[in-house]
Amino acid sequence: MKRITIIMTTIISLMLLHIPSALADPIDWSDPHYDFKKVTTALVYDLDIEDSRLHNGVLAKRISAAYEKDTSKLKLNIMPLKKINDKISLKHNFDMDELYLTDPDEATKIFKDEAGEYIDVYITATMEKCHEYINHYPAYTSWETESRWHTWRDRNGNSHTDRYYVTVPRFHPAHDETAIMVKMHYQVYDSKSHQLVYEREDVRERETDDPQGMLNRSFESFVNAFNKLIKK
Repeated sequence: MKRITIIMTTIISLMLLHIPSALADPIDWSDPHYDFKKVTTALVYDLDIEDSRLHNGVLAKRISAAYEKDTSKLKLNIMPLKKINDKISLKHNFDMDELYLTDPDEATKIFKDEAGEYIDVYITATMEKCHEYINHYPAYTSWETESRWHTWRDRNGNSHTDRYYVTVPRFHPAHDETAIMVKMHYQVYDSKSHQLVYEREDVRERETDDPQGMLNRSFESFVNAFNKLIKK
């Protein structure tokens, strides 16, 4: 029995080596001198997925739509980029959209100078990694306890059934599991000083063949954390 216990312990230890380790909670930083309670309006830029090398166009559209939907739950007045540009265009009597085409550097400078009149913060989110890999689990044999029944008759002809237990080997074939690791980076900037006031890194890893659910949970977690920070 002692030998069986040792074998089972060894097998379990080997299996654990192939299971992705649990990662820490998202890492947050916020400027301790910034008054987040004054934040009421925000510009949320589109999700940046370029660095992730995500080549599935349909999945990219789904993920971007999910990010837009989740950030709409921020307890802020979300002002679209186009609306801000329209307000700047109206104020200065020129077309910001046209200026972005003819002189993007000047348009960017004007936007940075003027944005603080319409929003308190702007938010960026970058999917820095979306990595798929394979976990290989080698074959192994485990010893498992099974219950069995034995029916017998006594000398008076009465039937009896007893339950007993046996330890039997069970073979588990080798197999592969698809796993995905995603890394999200969120940043919030003050619109007047353009200083970073809040930042979050969120790394998630699990055995799955679809990162959609993992990213949805990351988006929701960010929104909940920032809502808590501004305490709206």
